[in-house]
Amino acid sequence: MFKVSGGKFHALEKMEQKQRPTSMKISTDFICDAGVNKFGWGMGVDELKQGAFKQHDKLLTITKAVHMNNGASMSRNDWTPNEVKLAFHLYCQLPYGRLHRNNPAIIELAQLIGRTPSAVAMKLVNLASLDPAILASGRKGFSNASKLDRETWDAFHSDWEGLVLECDQIKAGLTKTSAPEALELNTTEIRAGTTRPQVIQQRVGQSFFRRAVLSSYANRCCLTGLSEERLLIASHIVPWSQDPANRLNPSNGLCLSALYDRAFDQGLITFDENWRLVVSPQLTRTDPAITANFYNLEGQAIELPERFSPDARLMDWHREQIFINSSLDGTST
Repeated sequence: MFKVSGGKFHALEKMEQKQRPTSMKISTDFICDAGVNKFGWGMGVDELKQGAFKQHDKLLTITKAVHMNNGASMSRNDWTPNEVKLAFHLYCQLPYGRLHRNNPAIIELAQLIGRTPSAVAMKLVNLASLDPAILASGRKGFSNASKLDRETWDAFHSDWEGLVLECDQIKAGLTKTSAPEALELNTTEIRAGTTRPQVIQQRVGQSFFRRAVLSSYANRCCLTGLSEERLLIASHIVPWSQDPANRLNPSNGLCLSALYDRAFDQGLITFDENWRLVVSPQLTRTDPAITANFYNLEGQAIELPERFSPDARLMDWHREQIFINSSLDGTST
């Protein structure tokens, strides 16, 4: 039978053991937002409540029907490891507030893996329930993340670069395209000692890192609040070349406008244990522009991201290895 509750409708089976195997179950993709013909399946709730569902063969027929989304049939419930990897890959790049079935990126992934946008959105929210930053903010996911979800979360955090590149290959395989051909390169981008695949992998990684960091900070500079995306940089706390294990880790990033990104990279600013701006004495106070853009903000705390909080240990490294804590004459402060 069916029942409608809390804006959702659920397929609930009540069939005798002699009518169908106990191993047969209805997919979680069968759980969708209620409402007349919102599903794109051409049927409403009243039609789904017909008594014909009491019969085994008709139940199977309608189960297959509701698993149709834009012509793609989904006859299985369990998510595969590759599907969960792609879901987490997308989760990292979307703002938390956009984890809904109408998001074009979610619709695109749903079509790619043959699931409904609602199912993909639900998976992303389940993944959010594993995010410490999300939980610390008081928000919760659906709190029913699977063992595979947790394994995927841990796998990414153990090998960001490897998993990001693997997801690029998985998508290329599903779209029947060659990953290297998906990106056009200028000959000047292929420097001496590097190969085309290496440059492509670097661009794939940098693109992921930028989207993951900017989306975590709601596309705003964490120091000034500037929201012009063309002026925003996903700044590495520990430089790309210094820590391969964390080069694509979103917690190794800050969203800064171009001016502050350059100053951070050059060691002219850093952040203390409470994420407050610290200005290097190398920047002279006699310059009004320096005073306005740096010293007037000194001691101001950054706006922390909604997820993937910056790693305090990596910022410790920046203060010790990058930040210039001495004046032009060599005097330490």
